[in-house]
Amino acid sequence: MTREEFLSQLRMSLQGKVSNDKVQENINYYNTYIIEEVRKGKSEPEVLEMLGEPELLAKTIITADDAGRDPQNTIYDADDGTTYSSKSGYESGNSSFGYSGGEKIHMIQMNNWWKKLLFVLVVVMVILFIVAIVTGLIRILALIVVPIIIPIVVIMLVIRMFGRR
Repeated sequence: MTREEFLSQLRMSLQGKVSNDKVQENINYYNTYIIEEVRKGKSEPEVLEMLGEPELLAKTIITADDAGRDPQNTIYDADDGTTYSSKSGYESGNSSFGYSGGEKIHMIQMNNWWKKLLFVLVVVMVILFIVAIVTGLIRILALIVVPIIIPIVVIMLVIRMFGRR
């Protein structure tokens, strides 16, 4: 599917269900969004895949318009388990993609016990790794600094003792 086909299907799905201003506003928004994402280096099919089906997007916009909400902050759940938010992207399966201020956000859903356990183990391993690095740095500093500081402290004490006489 091309950008033009996507926008055409979106327009057809919205026509007669929301005001013409809303239709044009959303067409302009998604047209600009697709162009900007392509400029950032994504391929057009990749961007369109992230947006999902135009009919599902249209349902989100229509639902938001009916409820008087901002369609760009509305979430719509499809029958196939895909969740779509017209501003923040879509979710499918175990991960979701979103956009916030032009930045891509990737979230992993932790709905299985083994994913939660794996996450906890990774966090513990990262903490242990950081502790090991800090401990190693302290040992290195102790090996280098202590032989230098002790003689300096002793010399300063001797100088102070003889300097008072």
